Amino acid sequence: KMSTEYQIVIYLTHIEGLSYKETALIMDKTENKIKALVFNARKKLKKLLVKENVLNILRESPHLQILRQ
Repeated sequence: KMSTEYQIVIYLTHIEGLSYKETALIMDKTENKIKALVFNARKKLKKLLVKENVLNILRESPHLQILRQ
């Protein structure tokens, strides 16, 4: 499971499309801290997706060739 902080930072930056600066203001953190959180949250999310075999399923899709790299 991802921490609440990781979930929030992914939601704000990837779903809401906020900049790191805007996210930093909302979360009361520095921009550099937000960059680090996003990096670590993506890493954690990838690990969770691998564990659930989601990436292998996606790789088999003919529409998602970019994942085959």
